[in-house]
Amino acid sequence: SWNAATDNVGVIGYKIYRDNTLATTVAATVYTDTGLTPATTYGYQVSAVDAAGNESLRSNTTTATTLPPPPSTLSVSVFSPSSVSQGDTFDVRATIANTGSSSATDVQAAISLPAGLSTPDSLTNIVGTIPTNGSSRATWEIRAEAQGSYTITVQVSGSSGTTTQGSTGIAVIAGSRGD
Repeated sequence: SWNAATDNVGVIGYKIYRDNTLATTVAATVYTDTGLTPATTYGYQVSAVDAAGNESLRSNTTTATTLPPPPSTLSVSVFSPSSVSQGDTFDVRATIANTGSSSATDVQAAISLPAGLSTPDSLTNIVGTIPTNGSSRATWEIRAEAQGSYTITVQVSGSSGTTTQGSTGIAVIAGSRGD
């Protein structure tokens, strides 16, 4: 916004220049710019226009910087069987959802296994990009080496710096189910 022209005889509007290019002409002393790139600085100038089409000199340049893009919002749900027999292998699945207003990039899911459980897989799965309102999965094959009750945790992170985690519980019992 700006103050009305001091010599406002016949002023019918104002020209708005963004980065030295005419953006629009408005009648009021306020302008809202939309559709701009996040985290970008723009320079603005205003000039008055009278009924004859004469244009005043442009104002000094005023700059404004748009906000950075909103962060992604990640959540994770971790699934496994509730119990398995010692010596069996089973899958742990993590479903990762992005409910934020921008894509989640460079998403990784890392599993944390207590002693008694092991995996031949990498502990970290590279998930990649998850679009807004999208989801993806990470899966690990786990071997139940020792009897007991265990909590398996999966931590998820993205390039925005957000991290979240989820967990699941499993009981490893004696014996073998057989094939």
